[in-house]
Amino acid sequence: MVERDNRKDPIGIWLSGNKKDNLFGGAKVGFTVRREMTRNDGKLQEGMFLVFADETLEILDVKSESKGTRLSIFQRPSVGENLSFFLQESSGLPLIKAFNDSQELLAIIEYLE
Repeated sequence: MVERDNRKDPIGIWLSGNKKDNLFGGAKVGFTVRREMTRNDGKLQEGMFLVFADETLEILDVKSESKGTRLSIFQRPSVGENLSFFLQESSGLPLIKAFNDSQELLAIIEYLE
């Protein structure tokens, strides 16, 4: 099995996520929005939140028996913004909250039974 720090999967390499902190009750992974991740208006594509969330689970080596996800988007960041995906557990399933550098809540990704 390939260790996450030496990952070889194309998506993981492309996203360039990195583990930031181990926090009480969770952990944080960081990503930077790049031009190829955005729509024509320079804002992050909505589906990228789910891609970042799935990569967060991979980096933190979290296994999920989820049958789906629910994505709630409050703001879409622009090119160059740094994002933090904070992993918590809710009823045994992952719950991920996305924040920008100003600690504004951007999105919530809930994994469903």
